[in-house]
Amino acid sequence: MTSLARQSLATRDDVLGIRPWTMDEDLIERVRETGLGEGRVAPWLGPVTLVLGSGSKAEVEANLGAAVSDGVPIQRRRGGGCAVVLDRGNLIVSAVVPASGPASIRGRFDRFSSWVIEGLGRLGLPVAERREVSDLCLGDRKIGGAALYLERGLAYYTTTLLHSPALHSWERYLPHPPREPAYRRGRSHAEFVTSLGDETGMTALELSSRLAEALGPVP
Repeated sequence: MTSLARQSLATRDDVLGIRPWTMDEDLIERVRETGLGEGRVAPWLGPVTLVLGSGSKAEVEANLGAAVSDGVPIQRRRGGGCAVVLDRGNLIVSAVVPASGPASIRGRFDRFSSWVIEGLGRLGLPVAERREVSDLCLGDRKIGGAALYLERGLAYYTTTLLHSPALHSWERYLPHPPREPAYRRGRSHAEFVTSLGDETGMTALELSSRLAEALGPVP
C-alpha cells in the first residue's frame, strides 16, 4: 500500500470512528527494546469487536450500519487479511520475533503456523493443518485465521483461534467475504468453521492456559 493510500485510509477511519487494535502493542514494544522474541495466548475479554485488516475496505468487508447501530467497536489491526469479529469465544495467539534478512511471507507463515499446530497437537487434538497461506483447519473447517505484520528487524504474527465463536455476531456484522480460499466452496460462516471448545471439552480459559504451556518458545 502506498503512503498516499495509507493516508487516505487513515482519514476514512477517522471519519468512521475506526481505531487501531492495540492488544499486542506491549509485546511489539518489548521486542523492539530487548531484541528477544515473545509470545502470548489470551482469551478475548473485551466486548464483541469488529477488527479490520490493515488494508480492508470497511464498507465491503463489514456490515458497518449494523455495527455502528449496535455500538460495536471497530478497530484496525497491523496485519492483513479480511475483517473478523472478536468475542469471548475467541483465543488470541500472538508472537513477536526479531527478524533479519530476506524471508518470504509464506515462509514466515509456515514457521508460525507450525508452532501453533504443534502446540495444539501436544494437547491431543485431532491433527490441525494449515490451508492456503494462513488458515488453520481441522479437516476442511477453519479453526483460526492469522495475520502477519513486518517492519525492519521485527515480525509480528497473530491468530484468532475459535473456541466457541458467537456465530450470530458473524452473521450480523460480516457479509460473505469478498475473497475466499478455494476450500471454503461458498459455505456460510457456520458451515465453514468449527469449535475447539467442542473438540477439547475445555473452557476458553482452560484452553488458553494449557495451550500457552504446550506452545513453548516462539520460533
